[in-house]
Amino acid sequence: KQKIALLYNSDVDFPAVLAKAAQLRDTYNVTVLPQAKKLGKQLGQLEASGFAGAAFMDKDEVKIFAQQ
Repeated sequence: KQKIALLYNSDVDFPAVLAKAAQLRDTYNVTVLPQAKKLGKQLGQLEASGFAGAAFMDKDEVKIFAQQ
């Protein structure tokens, strides 16, 4: 399975974050992380750390990084 990060904002309902992570785990290995203020930098760090992509609480799609 590809490893992705599920990013959430501080104002979100955390049980909903865990529920979405559980859904995504059918397809991916999911790590739940708070979304950084500088999203572009965070996505670059995730990619450099071996993550295949990122999912967001406020969007339905999973963003897969280009080099995968």
